[in-house]
Amino acid sequence: MHWRQMWPHTLLVAALLYVELSYWSTRSRFGATAQPGSFDNRNWTRERKMQFRDETRRLWHHGFDSYMDHAFPMDELMPKSCRGRGPDWANPSNIGHNDVMANYSLTLVDNLDSFVAFGNRSGFDWAVRQAINYVSFDQDAKPQVFEITIRGMGGLLSAHMFASDLVGNWGFGLPWYRDELLHLAHDLGKRLLPAFETSTGIPFARINLRHGVPPRETFETCTAGAGSLLLEFTALSRLTGDPRFEQVARKAFFAIWNRRTDLGLVPNTINLATGNWLQPEVAGIGAGIDSFYEYALKMYVMTGESEYYDVWREGYAQIMRYSRGPEGFWYRNVGASTGQLASVYIDSLSAFWPGLQVLAGDVENAIRSHLVYWNLWRRFSGIPETFSIASRSGITLGYPLRPEFIESTYFLYRATKDPFYLDVGERVLLDLIRRAKVDCGLSTLSNVQTGEHEDRMESFALSETLKYLYLLFDEDNKISLDHSNLVFTTEGHPISLPKRHLKPVSATSRYFRQKEQNFCPAYQPTRNPPSLLLGESLGLVQSIRSRPDSEYGRFITGLDASVVAPSDERWWDIYGRCEVPQAEEYSFDYVLSIDGSVTEADKNLGPSKVHRVEGGFMIRNITGVKARMTARIDGQGYDVTMLGHHRVLSGQKVFISDPALLGIPGFKSGKQLSRKLAIQLRVRNPATEQQEDLLATTAMFGADPEDVKGTAAFRVGFTSLPITTADPHNVDGCSSHIGRQGTPGAVLVVDRGGCTFLEKLQKAKEAGAAGVIVISDNDEFLNPSIDESEQEYVDAELKDVVLVAVTKSEGHKLIKMLESIVDNSSGLTVEVLPQTLLEDEIKKDEKPQLLYINGKALMNTDIYIHLQPIRSERALAIDPHVEKSKLICGRSRKTSTDVSDKQIDNEEQTSLLDLLNSHASKKRKNIQESNNIDSVNQTTPETLQKTTPIPEDPGPSTRRIPDVVVFDERAKPSIQSVGRGKKGFMSSKINKVIASPNPAQAGQTPDDEVDSGEEESNTRNDKLLHELVHSQLLNNTQAFDPSRGSAKRSRVVAGRLAELADNAKVGQGALSLVAKEQARHAQRVRIGLREKAKQREAKALEEAKTLGNYHPTIKRNFNSSVSNTGKKRRERGLALGIGKFRNGALTLSKDELRLVQGPSDRGARGGKAGKRR
Repeated sequence: MHWRQMWPHTLLVAALLYVELSYWSTRSRFGATAQPGSFDNRNWTRERKMQFRDETRRLWHHGFDSYMDHAFPMDELMPKSCRGRGPDWANPSNIGHNDVMANYSLTLVDNLDSFVAFGNRSGFDWAVRQAINYVSFDQDAKPQVFEITIRGMGGLLSAHMFASDLVGNWGFGLPWYRDELLHLAHDLGKRLLPAFETSTGIPFARINLRHGVPPRETFETCTAGAGSLLLEFTALSRLTGDPRFEQVARKAFFAIWNRRTDLGLVPNTINLATGNWLQPEVAGIGAGIDSFYEYALKMYVMTGESEYYDVWREGYAQIMRYSRGPEGFWYRNVGASTGQLASVYIDSLSAFWPGLQVLAGDVENAIRSHLVYWNLWRRFSGIPETFSIASRSGITLGYPLRPEFIESTYFLYRATKDPFYLDVGERVLLDLIRRAKVDCGLSTLSNVQTGEHEDRMESFALSETLKYLYLLFDEDNKISLDHSNLVFTTEGHPISLPKRHLKPVSATSRYFRQKEQNFCPAYQPTRNPPSLLLGESLGLVQSIRSRPDSEYGRFITGLDASVVAPSDERWWDIYGRCEVPQAEEYSFDYVLSIDGSVTEADKNLGPSKVHRVEGGFMIRNITGVKARMTARIDGQGYDVTMLGHHRVLSGQKVFISDPALLGIPGFKSGKQLSRKLAIQLRVRNPATEQQEDLLATTAMFGADPEDVKGTAAFRVGFTSLPITTADPHNVDGCSSHIGRQGTPGAVLVVDRGGCTFLEKLQKAKEAGAAGVIVISDNDEFLNPSIDESEQEYVDAELKDVVLVAVTKSEGHKLIKMLESIVDNSSGLTVEVLPQTLLEDEIKKDEKPQLLYINGKALMNTDIYIHLQPIRSERALAIDPHVEKSKLICGRSRKTSTDVSDKQIDNEEQTSLLDLLNSHASKKRKNIQESNNIDSVNQTTPETLQKTTPIPEDPGPSTRRIPDVVVFDERAKPSIQSVGRGKKGFMSSKINKVIASPNPAQAGQTPDDEVDSGEEESNTRNDKLLHELVHSQLLNNTQAFDPSRGSAKRSRVVAGRLAELADNAKVGQGALSLVAKEQARHAQRVRIGLREKAKQREAKALEEAKTLGNYHPTIKRNFNSSVSNTGKKRRERGLALGIGKFRNGALTLSKDELRLVQGPSDRGARGGKAGKRR
């Protein structure tokens, strides 16, 4: 062979092979995780940020200019074919395209406000003119209501907001602009309104823009599609003055929310005709549900209306409770009614969640959830549509350049200013340039592993993905610096409402939320441990990348160490180990009890225990009250969010006035705590001078370690005591320590469990120990307590020994110090430092009247304990003389029943009867308040005998009708008054139905006589109202028949109300409601219902003929043989369920006839109505 002649050819082949391998490596499974060439560790200077900002803008212009050159005025660009695309007219079932495209220049409309984000004023002017000239919604197309709302209407409204800004707030006002974009949005809104004409208010998923809802359109829709229209529709209504759009969107939103399951979760799919959830009833944060929660929070931000925040607060708590994984990083789909795991998939749409958590103020949880999607991007250079956490593999591998992940990255950077998120943005930008950029724009990746392209460029790739990337690098962008009520819609369109379009807070809302303060804490980055040698109080600030739990995100996504960027290598070790993180419980239920014992929840929570007061709720008896605790966003503890069936809204307080709390050991005369709840222990090793300060909580029995004058050796001001451990076979300290060397005079360290705290202290006392340190098995603060019956024994026998408890983490420090002295003869000593209170350690700004549950501070609680008879709840709440106390509920080994509720129940019964016999007029309220003031200032036996305690009327909106009503004979209504009262039954008061005068008392003024007469009249009318409730409404047994469905029982009650209000004939109330419901259906629905009714009637007829039972059509056979009067009697008899059907005829006895007809229509002497002729 002639090698000298062949070497040039060999070199050429080698070069070609190198180029080919390099090309395919970017499009193979290796190319997905290939590292971008310019990824380095340089600092993020201002110039470098601007460099990447400008590179993002160039990439956006490459995509948008390609659309204008090759696709406009069509909806989307086909980047591989370099041509445009609109609706698939030939294939209407192609919903993947037809749901989005409706022939209205989608990409242009969706990107109008992008020119504002990029600061391009001339480009914005040009784009608005193009939209005005070319966009029309008079199209024979059937898009999805949700998609055309968020893309089309949202884009127009956002652009209108900037174009109409002639004041110059944004600098993009157009002097020639005359609201043309707003008129286009209004036209679109009117074309979408027919979709909301359903019985439930939930809109159809799709609508024809020209012809409305097709006749056979499906009744199936998703939660996000029906409930995520509020931002755009509300802005449209407020800007145009047409309230219809906000009304229908609001109705649809709450129609979804009010159908949530008992767990507070909303499933994915619903039948809009029936309002029933469709199988498999799965709940989560991914596709089909995502933007429902997003719009709940953002509607509150934009409008300030608190009902939307209530939805977000409750919905978020339940998602964190049931959907969040145990480690707190990923969110799974669960059964909406069971809370059980339903799937192990996460989808790319759920990557929006960390950004929403940032908006809500929960930055710590946002950091964790973002790390999962970041590691997915590191692995695939994109995020697959679906990914399995169980198998750690991609399931649906397409990536249409979705924006959710970079949106969350942008929000996290704005909140933390951690340059780690700029590194993330750089990686995303370079991957998009490397993998998605083609000659005619940006192409969807059909497979993130192979890098294959799909001939499509979704409009959100420009309007959201690259917009958020640009804002990430543009530090001083005016949109990012805006601190008004501006929000990004789910399509990335910035929208806000000027103050003139915001609704004022209602008086009712101010009444219930006068203390509402929704603030989120400033982000506090993690720090390295401080250097004791340098005397540092705080260590160096850590980046997100160096967090101890950051590697867990890599682990659960299956990211192999071989694809970790070189810049990250210093943060990990292939032989290293990371502890699996455990998320703190976000929401939990707890049944309250006096002594912390396990108590059954009271399922019939009445006003004797919990009732509504101004500013929140009052608990007068905590035993058996089931409360839900939810973590606060500000990290200061928990809030009570549920009391039985009562929802405690944001800004409301829970006032606790249960006198039984005074019996808890540790209270002084029922008012103040007799000892501090926490102490500081200093453990020292005299040989090495090593020391450790531990926070310990005190027991509510035994000696007080803070009592300087006490007899205990283990206390403040006493010398250091030696520490010893229990026998290895007696680590819990439940057996005898007698004979154990070193125990007398020492402080014994034992583990929690095995026996009660009291028994641990007894065993230590018997061995001569000075005290006990109990190491807990968790990190919750606990103040051990005892039963009241044991207090006398403790005071006599254990008054000079101390028991304290430390948490698991604090105990770990103590154990490490104990291990350090095993190999030498030195020992540890401990002393009590009088420094830190538990309140100061948990949170310095907590007030001493809070309730604690197992060490968790309930921030919206106030404990008011009053030793005198309670006269007025509101007077009690504001009385400055009432002292406040603080309760620590520990767990006890016994269930205490010493505290009886009988006396309280008797007082409540008396209060209810007094409430029934009184009406709160202004004069009587003033007299009552003045009496209360007098009774506080001067309480003598004489005044106590003269003054009758009268609880304040909580108002008609909160009063509960008693189960049993006792009537005064003097106020007993006549038959005539009852007959007249039926017509006014549902009014708040029946004014002067009985006008019998009440003689004025001696010495009364004319004004007093008028007020007294009005009070007595109101009292009689209230009694009449209660009598009508019980005798006319609640006597219908069908309304409480458990064998009937809940819907039927509700319909019976509603029908009975309609009958009593004379809105329906007697016996026809339920049927009239059915008729009204059917009348609201569309014509095709009514026809279908009538057909179904005919089929049921025919089936019932056949069954009746077979069994010989009554049926209306059979009755026609004998109608002609009886009189018309008899026919009416039979019908009335059948309606009342009486009579017997024999031989094809209905037989009524004389007694039954009298029951049906009532009194005879003939007089006693044969005349009409008893009159003589």
